[in-house]
Amino acid sequence: MDTPHHEDIIIKGHLRLLVLRLLEEKEMSGYDLMKSIGKRLGKKPSAGSMYPLLEELKASSLLSVKESGKSKKYLLTKEGRSELSKMGDGSACFNQVLNSVRLYCLFSGESESELSKKLSEFFEKERKEAQKTR
Repeated sequence: MDTPHHEDIIIKGHLRLLVLRLLEEKEMSGYDLMKSIGKRLGKKPSAGSMYPLLEELKASSLLSVKESGKSKKYLLTKEGRSELSKMGDGSACFNQVLNSVRLYCLFSGESESELSKKLSEFFEKERKEAQKTR
């Protein structure tokens, strides 16, 4: 059995925040979300992680879906924006993510990867964007 890489664990553990942040910018399909996260972090989440999360967020009324033929675009609802604002500027979540990376690396014997740096850049950008809108 393959041991998951820490990048997989980190992305999966914080996918909810990443998806909500991206949908705050614009409506996107599940595939577009996976590509965007992959571009920003260097590691694309799997469809097996993304689509169940999108269904969960939809069932929680945090997202709505605009369907056009076979295409689905996900939109952040008023409740989704409220949930996102409760998460604040992302600094608390970033610290949690960074601690997760460090703990995993400590116990696995792996060194911290480029993912830590990319996560830091992502959350710093998100924090600055959140400050602009306040």
